[in-house]
Amino acid sequence: MHTNVDVTASRTRTLLTGSASTDPAGTNPAVMAAARFAPAGPVVDAPSAAIPISVRLRRASRRGALPFTVFVAVTTTYIVYSVWQWNTFYIKSWDLGIFTQMYHGYASGNLPIVAIKGDGFNLLGDHFHPLLIVFTPIFALFPQPLTLLVIQDLCFGLAAGVVTWSAQRHIGPIAGVVVGVAFGLSWGLQYSVQAQFHEIALAVPLLAAALAAVLERRWWWACALAALLPFVKEDLGLTVAAVGGVIAVLGQRRRGLGLALWGIVSFSLTVFVILPALNAEGA
Repeated sequence: MHTNVDVTASRTRTLLTGSASTDPAGTNPAVMAAARFAPAGPVVDAPSAAIPISVRLRRASRRGALPFTVFVAVTTTYIVYSVWQWNTFYIKSWDLGIFTQMYHGYASGNLPIVAIKGDGFNLLGDHFHPLLIVFTPIFALFPQPLTLLVIQDLCFGLAAGVVTWSAQRHIGPIAGVVVGVAFGLSWGLQYSVQAQFHEIALAVPLLAAALAAVLERRWWWACALAALLPFVKEDLGLTVAAVGGVIAVLGQRRRGLGLALWGIVSFSLTVFVILPALNAEGA
């Protein structure tokens, strides 16, 4: 009984491994049958040209290649334009000089005092944007206005990559790329790049990430990211309230209503309390 089981197991191993080491004479019927029907050459994968383009795009989207490509394309396009602005002395407004002075103050460990706006003028009394301080380390390394232009371009490119990532997960890789590029090169962002650095540089990627989290039902991340927006500019508290309303409608009433309440409260505090207190003219 044991002998028959051992012989059967030996033949099974031989058939699976394709090895004739246990049958040097080559007389094992199982080995001969396997050899007869085995392919003449090595087994190779199908050439990449035979893989449908839709399949290759899905694989690329899963690896993050498509969102990264959109990020690089949008960022590069805007940086090229910003460098052209800088080299041709194209000045849209005073704002680039204003924010440059603000970052000089932050980099020196001081308040954002901007002499362009007036003697001892605290820029947080003009618009409430304390979260912009996060860019200070980069500006400290490259303390010139062009740095702010490049930072904004990177932020817009990042937002386009996030939109592409989210869109392709819900409508497919091709449509996702179209949506991401359309967003990244939309008129609103183009005009913002032309107008040079503003608070919107940080608001756009934060809002894009918050809305992507909403689509993914990552409620904690959606609320946390959206809750930061009032620290980018005071009027974004109303945008936060709108995002909270959407979250509440989608079934997360407690989170959504709490976020909406935070948006309204933050807007009211900054507009009616903080800005008048920091503004020399009380307005």
